[in-house]
Amino acid sequence: MYKNILKKLVLGCMILILVVSIVYAVRVLVSRTPVIACTESDGGYNLSVPGIVTYFGLGGNTTSVMDFCGTNRTIHEFYCHVVNGTAVVDHWTDTCPGNSTCVGGVCV
Repeated sequence: MYKNILKKLVLGCMILILVVSIVYAVRVLVSRTPVIACTESDGGYNLSVPGIVTYFGLGGNTTSVMDFCGTNRTIHEFYCHVVNGTAVVDHWTDTCPGNSTCVGGVCV
């Protein structure tokens, strides 16, 4: 009995560590990334529409990133904007407003 509980606890901790690591890696790699061109499907910083940002990087590569849920209450939103005349891809973690929850990269 205790072995099963311990296994589930260890598995839960491992999953949590993995999710936190992925979120941190995405935040570090994408935040304020200077790009040549950037498009987004949800029209900008929009928590109520699931979006995909596609950008052409300075190294010549094209990359796409999708908005995603961190938890049932937090959303990771990618968007394009301009900083000091340079196009950048940025990322923000936000809490879904009111009593809404995050499902499929959108607050509903």
